[in-house]
Amino acid sequence: MLLRHASRQAVRDDPNHPERHEAKSIGRLLGWLPLALELAGAFLAEWPDISLADYRKRLRKKGCLTTLDHEAAALATVNFQPIHAAAVAATLKTQWDALKPGDDAARLLLRVAGQFAEAAAIPTAMLGLFTGVSEAGEPADPSPLRRALKRLHDVRLLEELLEDRVRLHPLVREFAEALTPKDETANFRHACARRVARAFDNISAWEDVVRSDGVDGLQQSLTTAHEFASHADHGVQGTLSSMLRVVQREAYHLGDWVLQRQPAAFAQRVLFRAVTFGEVSLAEKAEHRLTELSQPCLLLHWRTLDESIALLRILTGHQDSVNSVAVSPDGRRIVSGSSDRTVAVWDLVSGSRTRRLTGHQDSVRSVAVSPDGRRIVSGSDDRTVAVWDLEAGSRIHQLTGHQGAVNSVAVSPDG
Repeated sequence: MLLRHASRQAVRDDPNHPERHEAKSIGRLLGWLPLALELAGAFLAEWPDISLADYRKRLRKKGCLTTLDHEAAALATVNFQPIHAAAVAATLKTQWDALKPGDDAARLLLRVAGQFAEAAAIPTAMLGLFTGVSEAGEPADPSPLRRALKRLHDVRLLEELLEDRVRLHPLVREFAEALTPKDETANFRHACARRVARAFDNISAWEDVVRSDGVDGLQQSLTTAHEFASHADHGVQGTLSSMLRVVQREAYHLGDWVLQRQPAAFAQRVLFRAVTFGEVSLAEKAEHRLTELSQPCLLLHWRTLDESIALLRILTGHQDSVNSVAVSPDGRRIVSGSSDRTVAVWDLVSGSRTRRLTGHQDSVRSVAVSPDGRRIVSGSDDRTVAVWDLEAGSRIHQLTGHQGAVNSVAVSPDG
């Protein structure tokens, strides 16, 4: 890898070449890590007039990571990409093969994780639901889920994050996704969705997810499972759709639910909403859970509807009046401006607030989103217009000049 270029192959092929020891020194400096050697080899291929001795000295003087990072962005694709793909594939295949024959749960976890979006922080409880690997364990005996996750981490196929979440490196995710052949992907994903639907057949399972990952975690699990479900199986997709509809509508009320303080409150809210929506099966499950809890509760025997059935969810988080809202062009996010001096960005699917933008010194009167969906513009009583980067959540510009409150903003069609 290090000496693959024609100008270096004499060193590669001759064990007695005078520069041979320099090549080995570079290898030791880089810890014989395949990707590091590949980057160094690409640089040496691009600059054949630089001696191995001088390159070794640079690595020692400047530092290995600093040197590699500095050069990586400037490497020519012809020298870098072909060997890069091969090096990554070979490295990850070796790590995959390092799993023991009995590590079926670990293999399934990685295949399922590969179906999630790139850079997604996946709750471990969600992985357990989608794979059917149990999160429960006896005292002093790690659960099957924890054991499987540890095996993947041991062979460096998994990045661990805080708050019981895991993430795959983008290259690992690509490898994990390819473990399931394209013609089998739809059935594989549907099997995951079916496991979630079965797991959530009991309302206590909903409560478990809310306790570990909050009501947003429950919505995320149901939303993802609904996306995975096959349109051909109306049973699974319909079941998940009914669950998601109830949870989305009640998320506003369940955000601060605590089992110890309000044991029956969760099942009570699910029962109320299920009866209101005419979801008989879910209402029966909620009523069964209330019976299990043996807590004071209200059982509904007829439907009462005092709001439009078109209402999907209520978003809460602002500390004062909401004065303006706008929807991003891709339909995925809502932007709101409030008298609490903040601009908020919400995920339209989950209903969760993803950004809280601060900087205005008075009420935010108006918000708009640029046609390309990359910028937010806000007008405030503080007499300024602010321009924000929607993805980064940072303020790019503060426009001044008005002598009074800014009551309305708009972005031109050309952005």
